[in-house]
Amino acid sequence: MNCDWLKDAAAFNCVPVRGINGEAGIEIGTPFSYADGTAIVFYALEHGDHVLLSDNGDMLSHLSSVGINVSGNRMAHLKEKLAAHNFFMGDGLDVRAVFPKAQSAHMLASGISAMLSIAEWEHEHLALSERNRNIVEEAEILLRQWKPGCAIEKSPKIKGQSKNKYSFNYLIDGEYIDIIVPNHTATGAVMRKAGDIKNSPYLNGREIRIVIFDADEPERAEAERQIIGSLAKAMLYSQLERLAIHRTAH
Repeated sequence: MNCDWLKDAAAFNCVPVRGINGEAGIEIGTPFSYADGTAIVFYALEHGDHVLLSDNGDMLSHLSSVGINVSGNRMAHLKEKLAAHNFFMGDGLDVRAVFPKAQSAHMLASGISAMLSIAEWEHEHLALSERNRNIVEEAEILLRQWKPGCAIEKSPKIKGQSKNKYSFNYLIDGEYIDIIVPNHTATGAVMRKAGDIKNSPYLNGREIRIVIFDADEPERAEAERQIIGSLAKAMLYSQLERLAIHRTAH
């Protein structure tokens, strides 16, 4: 698998990669994006006379990062959208399709169409996630109160071992920070993101911290905190509130 078949597609960025089993493959950066501007990226790996085209779980990770819960009926709806373009959800929760090599260009176009349909759905549902966005915005105030002498960067990006680029809510005092609500989709997304980044050389001594909102479901939030804490720093939103208040009081 090489980039030759994309040589006439100047707007695409193609980089050779290897699969976890050493398969020859490529990373395809497309000129298309989700509702917030995050690039749509695919990975193509050779499987004999066929090609596996996958997003490596990026779509679900992205939707979680913008606060959209895709469990239950929403997940079923997303699968229907993918199936309309001959793509499906793999066991690893990646968007994928397997097809003969001769169909590579056609299936890449189909994959892009599938993701753009998801991006359109995302745009429609972002309004439903207004509360989640408010939680993230309020967390910025708390972070500034907790660490008043530190600059804060919004939406910082960093590459993982897979060379995939990830976005966090904030970067402050050497920590990439995401604020999530407690659900399995969000936890799985941040675990996958943290694992890829921590196995890469790009952290440069920095850390990853996940803040879990616990006002609505404190027990579930604590359970998710313990899971995430096995791989990254993890804290409850209420703890961040206490730290901010304590700092302000002094």
